[in-house]
Amino acid sequence: MKILENVIECYGCGTFLDISKADSTVKCPKCHSIIDIKNHSKEALAYAVSALLIFIILPNYPLITTSINGTQLYTTIIDTPIMIYKQHFPFVAAITFFTIIIAPLLNSIIIIFAFFNKKPRKTLFKLYHISREWGFIDIFMLSCIVSYIKLSATFQNTHFEKGFYLMIIYLIFFYLSNKKFDEKTLLKGQKCL
Repeated sequence: MKILENVIECYGCGTFLDISKADSTVKCPKCHSIIDIKNHSKEALAYAVSALLIFIILPNYPLITTSINGTQLYTTIIDTPIMIYKQHFPFVAAITFFTIIIAPLLNSIIIIFAFFNKKPRKTLFKLYHISREWGFIDIFMLSCIVSYIKLSATFQNTHFEKGFYLMIIYLIFFYLSNKKFDEKTLLKGQKCL
């Protein structure tokens, strides 16, 4: 992967901008957003901390509940890989655990760490990209929606629970933290704050 030193992404529209001749701000020609070059990722810290805090409390709340013959069934984000493992699919359980729990947590932790790091960290840069590319929590949420549709067609008492709505809030913060984070700070070793 080649890193362009004088290019920054507009977090308003995603256009890549040349900042080689800019002072401290640059205006996007597409959406007319003004981007502060020195503080490009400052907002990412708040979003990453928020995402991490929500993700820590997320396993305490069920995502979907259903009632089958008077028995209440529910699942949480932690229960999902455990249930897959109990169905004798250890490899799928391990991949699920990595993609919906480890990768998203690692992503937020790396973003937070980058704000207090002084040294260049190529390993963190690689881990950031692995965690960003392999964090499939959004796909997991879509699978919860599909499961809800399938279960509600069969069982009348199927409901989304608090965990599902927390996961939506988490996804918003997770997406914004990655959108606003300038990963080049991991290579340059610059403090973001």
